[in-house]
Amino acid sequence: MIVLGPLVLIVMVGGLLLGYFVLRGQMRAEIAELRQLVKDSKAEKPVQAVVVPPPVAAAPTAVPPPKAKSTPVIAPKPEPVKEEITAEILAIISAAVAQFVGAGARIRSTKMLAVPEGNAWAQQGRVIIQASHNLGMR
Repeated sequence: MIVLGPLVLIVMVGGLLLGYFVLRGQMRAEIAELRQLVKDSKAEKPVQAVVVPPPVAAAPTAVPPPKAKSTPVIAPKPEPVKEEITAEILAIISAAVAQFVGAGARIRSTKMLAVPEGNAWAQQGRVIIQASHNLGMR
């Protein structure tokens, strides 16, 4: 009776080693070719120093003297733009929820949240707190 297990194992290991050495030789040949291309490109295009002309000085302008006791004008803060959730955005949100949770999920409310522009440390703290919550199915 012929045992095929060891024979198959020997053939597989031999094939893997043969493939390894063939691919290794191809990779070395390709690396040598790329090195030659780099040497040729450096030989063809010598690096030349670029001389930047000095900037041309503009004609001096007369600076008027400061006014006495001028009142600074404070610009009003711009009103934040209130964006509403369109039907397209709601459809995208509902599709994502249905894909993640399942078809039986309901979206009860949606609202735009104001993104705080201030403290990055506070934002990171909120991220850590939100990530620590247990969001298991109820």
